[in-house]
Amino acid sequence: MKPVRPLDEVRATLALFDQTIFTTLPLVYREVDRLLDPERSGRSEPGFPAFLRWGTWVGGDRDGNPSVTAETTLRASAIAADHVLRGLENAARRIARTLSVSDRDVAPSTALRRALVRDER
Repeated sequence: MKPVRPLDEVRATLALFDQTIFTTLPLVYREVDRLLDPERSGRSEPGFPAFLRWGTWVGGDRDGNPSVTAETTLRASAIAADHVLRGLENAARRIARTLSVSDRDVAPSTALRRALVRDER
């Protein structure tokens, strides 16, 4: 059996974090938004700053593993950044598929029409 290398551990751990990063965290923020401002929840930017920060020590923990070097940590950071960016790209694509660019499919709101007229001027 091949030993698990630090970057293998990084990739495996990130796959497990997807549920937290892309599902649980948004649910927490939506619930806080709903509790703090039920009338405007989901219809405007939340009235509170981001209060959760996600991070991991995997690939950067200097716990005596001689395979964890500065280079390993740099590569682990690059893998994590790429993983999260790909996840955000996937989420953006899912959202984009629900949007219409035609006013024949979904009529724009009165507020949007006014904003477009104002911006055109």
